[in-house]
Amino acid sequence: MTIFEKIAKEYVESYGEVLTGIKFDFDNRKDFFFEIYYDFVFVNIKDNKSINSPIAGGAVGFTIDKKTHVIKTLSFSDLGILECTQKRQEDLYQKIKNIDENTKLLSWLKFEYGLNSIELLKMKRIIKGVNFTKQNALKELDELLRKSQVKS
Repeated sequence: MTIFEKIAKEYVESYGEVLTGIKFDFDNRKDFFFEIYYDFVFVNIKDNKSINSPIAGGAVGFTIDKKTHVIKTLSFSDLGILECTQKRQEDLYQKIKNIDENTKLLSWLKFEYGLNSIELLKMKRIIKGVNFTKQNALKELDELLRKSQVKS
């Protein structure tokens, strides 16, 4: 059992019996850049078998932050936003990993994310650095964007 499965198990067990004879469990792990996602599933306490959701709406699942292990419950719309963010980040990574081959991407990066020259230079160093990984590049860009939004 991985550390994330242990955290997920403790989390769903903390709810206890959510409806008469029913408890939460988790399934369908999805890896995102910064989080692990699990679906909530319902389990019949008597025979420990998954059952269809007895209710509509509410939280569909939860994420565990890969670094801090903080848990966040998600609605269907939250999950959709997380999936869209993941796709945007993947597209961004595909562009920036080839920045040496296409220098126009630096201009695009500066314009698209409103980076100033110092921030752009910092991002370029990360991309050209020996520790360039998808995780590092996206984390750094995310931090730069948060700082530039605070300034605005």
